[in-house]
Amino acid sequence: MANTGAVNNRVITVPLDGSPQAEQALPLAIQFARSIQAQLQLIRVVKVDTLLNYDNFEYELKIVNQAMDYLEEIKAIITDPTLPTRLKASQVRIEVVCGRAAEEITHFALLTRSDLVIMTTHARAFPSDLLLGSVARKVVQLSNQPVILLQPTHPENQLNLREELAQLDRKADHQKRIVVALDGTAQAESVLENVMELACAIDATVFLLRIIVPAPPDQYMGSYYVDNSETEEDKDLEKEEAAAYEYLEIIRARVIGRGLRCVCVVRVGVSASRRAQEIVAYSDKTRATLVAMATHARGSLGRMFFGSVSDEVLRQTHRPVLFIHPANTIQAEQVAAFEKGEI
Repeated sequence: MANTGAVNNRVITVPLDGSPQAEQALPLAIQFARSIQAQLQLIRVVKVDTLLNYDNFEYELKIVNQAMDYLEEIKAIITDPTLPTRLKASQVRIEVVCGRAAEEITHFALLTRSDLVIMTTHARAFPSDLLLGSVARKVVQLSNQPVILLQPTHPENQLNLREELAQLDRKADHQKRIVVALDGTAQAESVLENVMELACAIDATVFLLRIIVPAPPDQYMGSYYVDNSETEEDKDLEKEEAAAYEYLEIIRARVIGRGLRCVCVVRVGVSASRRAQEIVAYSDKTRATLVAMATHARGSLGRMFFGSVSDEVLRQTHRPVLFIHPANTIQAEQVAAFEKGEI
């Protein structure tokens, strides 16, 4: 949440592609927009390869107009005065842009100084023209803004948007909780500043989670004290647990220094293959509003998540996952350069 203006200058961007699955990002975005009085930006990207070709101009203009009509319909629903969860019409902006989906979404969010991008991922094989799982992944990969990704529910279990918004207050858990997965690295800690800003804005409790993975058994096999290897391993885990709590207490001091509630939790003895399951299980136990994780800067093969843990968390949880780049400070530099006409 890098926007440094007043609270009512905050901006949330929601990419839509015309599908009900993409619209499932709207209830969460509306909740946040209402909580912090943010402007909600709805963007739809259309692919028009030859917009300036005179022969196809009318057809392509029709595509753009249809996209704008769709966004107007969505705006009318979320600003409907009969809905208790409505936003003010002046609070909602709509925009149609032409180009490649991920690049246009991230560029738009950057230039409009968005604090958050909230979108669904269709990684579970919901077909769509634009917001495929690969697009959501690429937005996380390219974006210098925090990005919240949600897995859409199956169409058979999905309410339409108006029905969903009508029930929003009844379904909402008014006690907000953010689970932050940390691994002791500076990269993982880069998520904290944005998490604290968001937690302050929505009055959330922050849960710091550290998972300790045991050393491989063969680490102890070469010892003369093979019979005591189990005891040695237990001692090592106890030391790691104590060090983990000491580390989290340092982080906790930063969080409570911002006037926030904060809880430290260490899970010991979790196998490396079950780290994601443990994060998901703990977020379910705490009824987390969000799970927050940092990503790798930009993976060479598109695997932007640290290891495969973040990827697996996103696949396994039904809760929103907040991804933040360690290099979030690039945003301010890029905006400044744009305003000076340098880019």
